[in-house]
Amino acid sequence: MPEPEFRKPIFNFIWVRPLRTPNEQVRYMRVGQRGIIRLTVLVVGTLALAASASITVTYLLATRDPLGSIFLAALVATLAVAVFRGWTLGTYVNDHGIKIIRMVTTDAIPWSFVQGIETVSRVWRLLGVPLGLATARVVIRQRDNSAQDTHIYMGSIDGIMSTNSFSMRESLITRWWRAE
Repeated sequence: MPEPEFRKPIFNFIWVRPLRTPNEQVRYMRVGQRGIIRLTVLVVGTLALAASASITVTYLLATRDPLGSIFLAALVATLAVAVFRGWTLGTYVNDHGIKIIRMVTTDAIPWSFVQGIETVSRVWRLLGVPLGLATARVVIRQRDNSAQDTHIYMGSIDGIMSTNSFSMRESLITRWWRAE
């Protein structure tokens, strides 16, 4: 009996896939999931962005004030960048390296530049001001002896409150690094 022939989607030419599966992971994968606190902040921020954007557009269409429209458009655009960037914050890995995405900067470090992965005690900071609370954090030590802090630490907004989940995420990064 011949193999059944499955129907292809109407727009199959859009989703062209290679005939064989690649041997390496090219797409960056997030280490751990977003926690309930981070998701709550992001959902509220997204809803606030949608509400403020719709109110701003309605206000600008009603008043037609050029100076006010420039100011409000810049304010909504800044809020949109902050919310959209907030959705991508985190530590990501793939077969080629590790990527640490922060609010303003992104560090992509190839595995060949990584000297080691360590757990160190770091003081929490809020906008550069030390808060006086020190907890364990996973740090990427590079060949030039510089260190990059990851988003994996005890008490993270992503909900890492137990030593078990902390060590599991640390071992995940270590396994990706050792596999290289």
